[in-house]
Amino acid sequence: MRERTPFPKDLIARLPNLKLLLTTGLRNSSLDLGFFKEQSIPVAGTADKSTGTQVGTNSTTEHCVTLVLALARGIARDDAAVKAGLWQTGFATGLT
Repeated sequence: MRERTPFPKDLIARLPNLKLLLTTGLRNSSLDLGFFKEQSIPVAGTADKSTGTQVGTNSTTEHCVTLVLALARGIARDDAAVKAGLWQTGFATGLT
């Protein structure tokens, strides 16, 4: 979820199967982190540029591009095929 998406306590309470919340940043003012902690639901996010650390500052962008390429190249499909004892299901093609 992005940092501006409202995620109030009453919504969390209505999601009994929620096991983890991923956010696009570590500073998310819309989250009641204390309530998440009470419910034993971990909250994870990408690195925060405001901390001055350069490690992982592009991780959201990199993850998005990786997902797009994986979809375009059929990575999940071929991964499932290999795990089933098969081989790749097709040939990679250009992205244009």
